[in-house]
Amino acid sequence: MLGESQSGHPNAYQIRTLTGLENRYLNTERPSDWDDLSLLERAQRLQSFAQSYSGAEPSLGLILSEYAIADMTANPSEWRNSLNEIKDHLTFEEKLKVASHFGGRFSDNYNYDRANGEGPRAGGIVTIEEMLESVRDSTPGGVCRDVSQAQSLMLQELGVSSDDIYQVSYRTASGGHVVLAVKDPDNPKRIVKINYDYTDETDDRTGGAALMQNSSLPEFGMQYRIYDADGKPVATVPTEMGEVLRDVTRGRRLSDGISQNHNLQRVYMDTPYGVGSLFTGTTTSGDNLVGVAFSRRGDEDQTISTDFGVAAVKRDGERATVTVSETALYSYLRQNIRSPRVEAGNFSVGVNGGVNSEMIISDNTAAYDWGGERTGTNFDARFGVFTGADLRFESDDGKTRARSSIVAEGFLNHREEQVGPDSGYMLALDRVEWTTTMERDISPDMVIAGESAIVLRNIGNTAAFRGRIIDGDHNFSGELSYQGPLGDAAAFNPMSGEQLGLGVQKTWESRSDGFFQDPHFRLDYVRDLDFDRDAVTATFGLKF
Repeated sequence: MLGESQSGHPNAYQIRTLTGLENRYLNTERPSDWDDLSLLERAQRLQSFAQSYSGAEPSLGLILSEYAIADMTANPSEWRNSLNEIKDHLTFEEKLKVASHFGGRFSDNYNYDRANGEGPRAGGIVTIEEMLESVRDSTPGGVCRDVSQAQSLMLQELGVSSDDIYQVSYRTASGGHVVLAVKDPDNPKRIVKINYDYTDETDDRTGGAALMQNSSLPEFGMQYRIYDADGKPVATVPTEMGEVLRDVTRGRRLSDGISQNHNLQRVYMDTPYGVGSLFTGTTTSGDNLVGVAFSRRGDEDQTISTDFGVAAVKRDGERATVTVSETALYSYLRQNIRSPRVEAGNFSVGVNGGVNSEMIISDNTAAYDWGGERTGTNFDARFGVFTGADLRFESDDGKTRARSSIVAEGFLNHREEQVGPDSGYMLALDRVEWTTTMERDISPDMVIAGESAIVLRNIGNTAAFRGRIIDGDHNFSGELSYQGPLGDAAAFNPMSGEQLGLGVQKTWESRSDGFFQDPHFRLDYVRDLDFDRDAVTATFGLKF
């Protein structure tokens, strides 16, 4: 609990643990009423005694936490009472320490049989009582998903709102893993990640970058699966590499936000068969990426249209104690089915729906600073469905055009994170987005356009806006964009940060009989207003 180096007092070494402090107090003061005192009263006396005896005063919350930890270990069925008695006297940080302490104890009793689908606990749920019994008896308890669920329950019992607690699943070098992500109630931009007993935090980034795993189990692949405090699926968020792969295979819609956790440079060739590109980028976390991509978009006027893209990418980066290397093959597919449009004067309405999927297979290496490495081939996939309707308007003179659409998108996931695939599968709602665009021909040489996107998600609601000026031949455009949260949004929501963007696009007309046609250049600059950080994307392309 205390050490001489902390207080400088020669007696400090005698009370480095709660047991040492309590024994020293009882032997020194010999109180007659000790057995009649409440837990809080005992902690207050020990705190005062530590100050007079050693010259240093441990926090009341720390002493109470040590008592609760001992009680929970000795009496697993009474864990709620143990935490309820102390929760009003602990800071947020001390509550996190209780959860991380048990994360380490649970890790010491990791159930390898359960991880391999064997033994009496191969399926179902390992309860928090059973997890605590495994600590008490030094027997195999649960696996990572059981640990995160138990830690979530502890934090909720300590008074942390369930709205601030998320369980996060991601791919490691050779498998999968689950950690806890907790939003600081006093600073929504701060996310504390608890990986067994290891804690890490980010408070200077948004989106997948806020969930970056700076531990011995770094993230690989394209996505994080987000679950609520009880293990129910609520969202998916791309990793930083996943965000780059989405950008180079499908482009960025306004409803995806203008946030960029990377600087990206891309050269592409637009052919009759699709768009091929070379790209390189650097993420906020310092990972370097280089790759090739090919994509093709379907005709939006067709009843059935298909968008698809593939990419091969090499990623190299460093975490606190590990160097990561990943070579991956990624694919994207979206199929949209549209109804016949119903015309009514200047308006028309239609409905649509479809499916989309992402898949990635990667060869991974995590090389540790202390020697040794973990290697493996990993696979991940995301399957989704969407449905929506859109309304279009065109003025009699054709100079004003508007479109408004609303789309709901869901993703396929197992029902309970702590049970895993054995819990069955469900279609979880990922987002509802409402987008509106308007264009107006000011003159034969100028068009102005505006676009808005409001995105409602379980991890927070957000909005983005864009204004554009386009020349009449669509050879040049300039734009100004903005995004921000609508209320309280988790920092790992890709649109949770307040950001301002500028973009310019230039196409040079060329002779139609030339081999290369219409050279195209686009430059985007995004300023993160929350963290004073810049991101730049430069794209150059040719048609032939």
